[in-house]
Amino acid sequence: MLKRLINAGRFRRWAAGALTAVIAVALFQSPLRESWSNWSFDWLFLLRPHVDVSSSDVVIVEMDAESEAAFGQIPVLAWDRGLHAQLLQRLTAMHADVVVFDVLFQDSDKPTAADEAFLQAAQTHGRVLFGAVQLEKRSPAGERIGSQLLRPFASSLPLDQVGLVEESFSADRAIRRHFPGDERIPSLAMRAAELTMANPPRETATPRWVNYYGPPDETFPRVSYWRILSNALPATINFSNKVVFVGARTTIGPTAGSGTEYFPTPFGSRMTGVEVNATAYLNLYRNDWLARAPERLEFWCLALIGALAGSRLCGMSAKQAALAAALTAAATVLVAVFFFWQMQFWFPWLFIVGAVLPVGFVASRLVHPIKPLETLAVKESAAATVLPAASGVEVPDHTMLRCIGRGAYGEVWLARDAIGSFHAVKLVFRKSFSSAVPFEREFRGMQKYTPISRNHPGWVHVLHVGRNEAQGCFYYIMEAGDDESSGQEINPNTYQPRSLASEILKRRRLPPRECLDIGVALADALDYLHGQLLVHRDIKPSNVIFVHGQPKFTDVGLVTEVSNRDRDVSCLGTEGYMAPEGPGTAVADIYSLGKLLYEASTGRDRKAFPEVPESMVEGEQPELQRCLRAVILKACQQEPQSRYASAAEMRDELMKLQRD
Repeated sequence: MLKRLINAGRFRRWAAGALTAVIAVALFQSPLRESWSNWSFDWLFLLRPHVDVSSSDVVIVEMDAESEAAFGQIPVLAWDRGLHAQLLQRLTAMHADVVVFDVLFQDSDKPTAADEAFLQAAQTHGRVLFGAVQLEKRSPAGERIGSQLLRPFASSLPLDQVGLVEESFSADRAIRRHFPGDERIPSLAMRAAELTMANPPRETATPRWVNYYGPPDETFPRVSYWRILSNALPATINFSNKVVFVGARTTIGPTAGSGTEYFPTPFGSRMTGVEVNATAYLNLYRNDWLARAPERLEFWCLALIGALAGSRLCGMSAKQAALAAALTAAATVLVAVFFFWQMQFWFPWLFIVGAVLPVGFVASRLVHPIKPLETLAVKESAAATVLPAASGVEVPDHTMLRCIGRGAYGEVWLARDAIGSFHAVKLVFRKSFSSAVPFEREFRGMQKYTPISRNHPGWVHVLHVGRNEAQGCFYYIMEAGDDESSGQEINPNTYQPRSLASEILKRRRLPPRECLDIGVALADALDYLHGQLLVHRDIKPSNVIFVHGQPKFTDVGLVTEVSNRDRDVSCLGTEGYMAPEGPGTAVADIYSLGKLLYEASTGRDRKAFPEVPESMVEGEQPELQRCLRAVILKACQQEPQSRYASAAEMRDELMKLQRD
């Protein structure tokens, strides 16, 4: 009986469906669930056109660096409350409907004269809201034992003027769900909705999801704080009957929380907290927040889809099953986009596309018998894909031992010379380039760099440069970097060069003193290079190796002359490390060095700049960390004229911190 079932295919289809369903729900309950669900949410925004809400009744007033400078406010201190009083007076005169402060005002029990003026201005306006934060209290064992509400102005405000600011529920700090508030205080967005709507939405146990209308800075009208008090408003800004959100747009100081007021968004860029709160409010006002099915319903839907996928694909040939899975995946994406776009509803579609269907396909093949001819075809195909061994390049007086790195343009090999010394040999192949121009550019870079490479300890020493026209390449021989574990005691079978990138990967982030030592050494090396009227153009942690413990710049193929008005330098380098204006100048190299030190000191990717881990704010040597961050921030200013004028100036600033 069993044999008949197998021959008929029923048992195989049942087994494939059951296997797929079990694996699908197991993945849904695994640690992958949060990240895959987050990606399902985020990527839908990239597939939907941006929603134009520029004509809405929301305006953002930014407490930005321009305003700090205009009013003489110190970034590391709280703003003068007298300025907020003046702002409210101006907004009252311009008939702003509601003013929402996304700023946490933490004070002592004795308000100052400026506080009283601020509160009086708020009372005069009559429709002003203030942000609050709720902190969880936990036992030594980590159990939640209560919460503490941080209310503004030492709890002197009535509760109906206070709302909780949006907070993240995700490990990546992105805000995807509306903050629900608690039984005493709703969210700040809900407070604003209660003031502006006749029938505001009620707080429910069902989560609301944030409907981002567009990328940061492209959604709402916004104006710098100082323009309001200076009567310098753009003609496009009108506050009459508007809901005005006031919040930070700086990356240091109490208004920004050392970078914590910037949150990741589905668009790849970071959004200020005040814009997130404004978005949450407009979701409530427009009744267009996003919804999601209950977890239990999603669980059973995935199980059902898994069972259907595995059983249906099992009855098809491999090509038919692959095509059916691909078409089903495309249909799933289209359905997800339709529901998201037209019905403000989303579901974790990536589980279906990236897990259920691939698992169903594999399960269907596992229980589907492979014919002998198909087996032979698979073997022949596998044999046909075996590549012949790559022919080696001959380097005079050197034995090429092992490839230790590959890049876009060539390979780096560990080699041994005639007397047994180890060197690193970089091979740059002509075939790796689309034309001869970039190949010759790399060679010219070596021509410029080699004569000076041994004149400074911060640059890797080039010992010889040669060309092999017959094999279409050139090569250069360098001193070998330290091994990750044994320094200059090199075992060619296990050798792994120690680079700054590998140190960051292994240790997460480096202590501030070590960052200073590395920064001084590399800034001094840059100063020497710039003194030769040359620039590097590709400074990053992977291009810094250690030789006898000394950090040195390497991968010098992009070294070229300093750019000037009569000669432009090609825009070459690595995204995230390149200055906004492009490479080719000394200050652009300084910007890249700042990003390198940012990664080394924080352990964060350079694209997260200027975000700083919260653990660093009160961690090891906080004052030194703060001073080092100030150097990095100056080196990475958007405007070239705001950075250090030279690498020597940056080096001297770092050396001063070394001595303190």
